[in-house]
Amino acid sequence: MSHMHHLLLPRWPSRSSPLSRARTLPSRFYTQPSSHDAEPKSVFASGWILAAPLDDRLSTPNSYISTVVAGHRVIITRTSSSSLAAFYNSCIHHGAALVDESSCGHLDPSNDCRLVCPYHGWEYSGDSGDLKRATSATNIDWEKQKPSLKSIPVQALGSWVFVQLHPSQITSDVATYLNHDEVTTALTTSPQLSLENKHLVATETYQLDCNWKVFVDNYLDGGYHVPFAHPSLSDALDPSAYTNIPGARCSLQRTRGNQSDPRVGDADALYIWLYPHVMINAYGDGIIDTNVVIPISESRCAVTFEWFAPRGISAANVRRLVEGSDAVQREDMHLCRLVQNGLASPPYDDEGGRYAQPEEMMFRFHQTLYDDLQRHGYVEDS
Repeated sequence: MSHMHHLLLPRWPSRSSPLSRARTLPSRFYTQPSSHDAEPKSVFASGWILAAPLDDRLSTPNSYISTVVAGHRVIITRTSSSSLAAFYNSCIHHGAALVDESSCGHLDPSNDCRLVCPYHGWEYSGDSGDLKRATSATNIDWEKQKPSLKSIPVQALGSWVFVQLHPSQITSDVATYLNHDEVTTALTTSPQLSLENKHLVATETYQLDCNWKVFVDNYLDGGYHVPFAHPSLSDALDPSAYTNIPGARCSLQRTRGNQSDPRVGDADALYIWLYPHVMINAYGDGIIDTNVVIPISESRCAVTFEWFAPRGISAANVRRLVEGSDAVQREDMHLCRLVQNGLASPPYDDEGGRYAQPEEMMFRFHQTLYDDLQRHGYVEDS
């Protein structure tokens, strides 16, 4: 595949360099509109993407949750046989969304648990997506096709639901695709990352003045910035216990609390990144939060936080949990804005930055992102 030359991104000579000699990804990957335009079809459609938590909203047959995954409206259902199914949230008649975005519920058993378009009443099986009823549409010649919603491959890994928006690209299961034993083991066996007996307690979306990759880079610097930018969080963590396990499509950071912050306690704190734009953080006494980074333009993004906590947690504790996270997030928003502004500096654009020793996870992220863009023809040949 090739694209018009003026849309192409520059080559990255450090793609295969050792960390000690590598220069950072060229700043035009963060500042050029063509990068933002290229990423939906290359980076965000490259494999299995975390789509939703497998929490109590999908715990019973005929339940559903709707969400937006990399800009695509998706419905995930727990079928009548308790398996998972996923479809694009778009009626095949005129494209209307079947259910509201970011909603959940149960399909009506009195109507055979069907998904019903609110526009013209077309009805689909919640199990297969097959069209079951189309009002006043007997004239349509389906040309031997079986009319149905467009299905999406879906798999669960532990308490987390993944979808594959372009299934022709990947044939492996989620665990094989992630190719990171520590991450898959944590997601499937760690009680800290299980949503059993936990529920969603709060949601917040932040608007950031930076490219989405700046936020991911900040997350993947291996805790390097924490002592300098997050004094309260730094005081609550044991820096000597920090370990980073990088990977191409995911990574794991682990440390311990020192009991000075009730959000963290003295348990292990786990930070998992899943390519390209999702983070799962587990800390304290059964607390989990997820961060989903949403590109808006080459210089703006949004980050949606969801907090999960054990059932019975008090409103006061939820408020303290969210306030503590909010303070850290606002510190990160300031840092990310500073980085985005600096990336446009001509000297930095010409020469690039460097990777410190804790930043191998960031380097691996850049390598995977660059490979995806290059494979889809968005990088200069020479």
